[in-house]
Amino acid sequence: TVLDRTAFARVKDLNVKRLSSLDKESNRLVTKKWLEWLSKYKSERPFFSYLHYDPPMNAIDAIDINLIPKQFLTKQTDEHLKEVGRYTQSILFVDSEIDNVLESLNSNGLLKETVIIITSDHGYELNDYETGYYGHASNYSRAQLKTPLFMLWPNREPKEFTQRTSHNDIVPTLLTEVLGCSNPASDYSSGFNLFSGESWEYLVTGSYDSYAIVSDGQVVVSYGGYYEVMNQDYQPTSSGDLDKSLLESAMKEMKRFYK
Repeated sequence: TVLDRTAFARVKDLNVKRLSSLDKESNRLVTKKWLEWLSKYKSERPFFSYLHYDPPMNAIDAIDINLIPKQFLTKQTDEHLKEVGRYTQSILFVDSEIDNVLESLNSNGLLKETVIIITSDHGYELNDYETGYYGHASNYSRAQLKTPLFMLWPNREPKEFTQRTSHNDIVPTLLTEVLGCSNPASDYSSGFNLFSGESWEYLVTGSYDSYAIVSDGQVVVSYGGYYEVMNQDYQPTSSGDLDKSLLESAMKEMKRFYK
């Protein structure tokens, strides 16, 4: 992980290692240790907690087809049902751990005065493009990029936001809505306050050896020395219709905070 060298670089005694060699047990220990910490927290000062769960897909042995959402049952091959079943059941396992956290906050009278954000660092492909691929970290397709984003926010009514958002929007939202930062988000971030309804014209996403500029119907992937253009179904397409002004805008934004 790079969290100990970036976002949490100044946090003392930060644990970035697995808590157990067993996948399920490691996730359970994340919850257990946090619950122990919360039970001892007596300060009147607000607290910030970051809990990272890793869906235990390799620990799922028996597949229960009844737990698989109907939209994933269109392909009835053994491999597909196995992969989708492992994914579904591992996500349900993580959901149960999150439920334990929420129940603890509720029983301690903190649920209604705590901002809770639930998201993921990436999506997961389940043969969405008929390529036989299951997994993540292999491309910049919609299936691998799109993540859930749920927020439980005190004194706000339930609402669904439909604009294109990014993980970069989380910091401006917290700084503006929670910490009272009044200067423009552009001073310190590439993101927007989620409650503003402002939508991204494009997204800049990155991996270890490449990055991509994602816009409506097109993904431009750069590998340093060359690039490729993909359509919304992540199939190669002609580069003749590239929006050069959009690409220029994206590259300028990528350099804005680079030192």
